Amino acid sequence: MKKRFLLSVVFMLIISLGCLFPAGAETALTGEYELTSMLYGETEMDPGSMGMSAILMLNEDGTGSLTMNGGVNELPKWEDDGTTVTLYNTNGDALPCSFADGIITLEMGENYYWYFTHESINPNAGKPASMLSKIIDDLDPGKGAHLSYEYHSDYLDSTSIFDVNAKEAAYFSLRTTKSSGLESVNATCFLDDTVYMLDPEEKRGSVVTTVSLSMLNNNVLLLDDCYKTMQSCAMRKDFTVEEREIDGKKFTTEVFPANAAAAETVFYFDDDGKLVHIWEGAPAVMPELGETFYTIHSFDETVDESLFDISLYTIE
Repeated sequence: MKKRFLLSVVFMLIISLGCLFPAGAETALTGEYELTSMLYGETEMDPGSMGMSAILMLNEDGTGSLTMNGGVNELPKWEDDGTTVTLYNTNGDALPCSFADGIITLEMGENYYWYFTHESINPNAGKPASMLSKIIDDLDPGKGAHLSYEYHSDYLDSTSIFDVNAKEAAYFSLRTTKSSGLESVNATCFLDDTVYMLDPEEKRGSVVTTVSLSMLNNNVLLLDDCYKTMQSCAMRKDFTVEEREIDGKKFTTEVFPANAAAAETVFYFDDDGKLVHIWEGAPAVMPELGETFYTIHSFDETVDESLFDISLYTIE
């Protein structure tokens, strides 16, 4: 519950900042700063373990950018007086931040701080990017994304086939679930900040909830659990590369160890670097849920935009 509250606060504050940063900045301040730690009260938190990533870039010409969970905000202005870096949003509001020993500290709320570490002293700087992060970075949900996969749950002893189409602020996920000899088909649709649960066969549906696209970091794919698993791990750098087998076939894998927020997660790549499987261990907090396994059929930009038209559905 605390994690959900903190993430909501983070998203609202990032949205209110909009764009940050002035000509005349000192060269010593310029470069890339990575969010490496957060402090809430007396509790220190690791951004990666919470599925968060933020990069603050200060350019020599006084411009910059803030990238939050893959979403990029251009930053037009910043100022510094030696110990304080002042960031400005698009309304001209100032956000003073302390600067010392290569670390910029942002006060995000009462007793809530973000610490951005300069690349020159950041232990993560220079580490090679994961193959997974390259897949996520190359994807632009604004231009369109199509994801097709199978999901198997040990706990439910069921297999679900997902076909996900997303573009800009529209999302449609068709799910076919097979369990105990029975089959069911339903769909989830997101349009105009509204989430619908749909029955494609009966052409009926209902409103589940409303949510602002900005709360999804302007990325509708975050409605999909498989993509969320991929993105949260893509932001981490604590992975190892190993060779593992499935049914006697060898794969190159990226193994992300378990942490406070997630179980061990393994991504399997074929010889061409294509992601083909994802395995998640049982979560520590609820081990009875067991393991989950994804088989990725496609991850491309071939979007069927006709699915976003739900005018033929009767919404109750």
